[in-house]
Amino acid sequence: MSSAGAVVVAVRPWSRSGASDVVSLLSYLRTRSLREGLVKGRRGWFAVGVVVWALRGLRRLGQRRPQTISTEVLAPGETLQVSSRRGR
Repeated sequence: MSSAGAVVVAVRPWSRSGASDVVSLLSYLRTRSLREGLVKGRRGWFAVGVVVWALRGLRRLGQRRPQTISTEVLAPGETLQVSSRRGR
């Protein structure tokens, strides 16, 4: 048996960035859909792009954004104590 025609596929046990496989896949699909769907005009990739970009938009809409509770001006020598209540 000869190994001249063998194909070797490398499988990564984890991503280098520490992202999950799903996040890596979605990132790949977003990039590929831009290149293939928008630039080259391939309808299938354009449809994939619509779905993955919509998922990204929905995820961003659902994220909590920082909220300013109070703004105070401190005089020299004054201190400010910041605390947080758990359970929110």
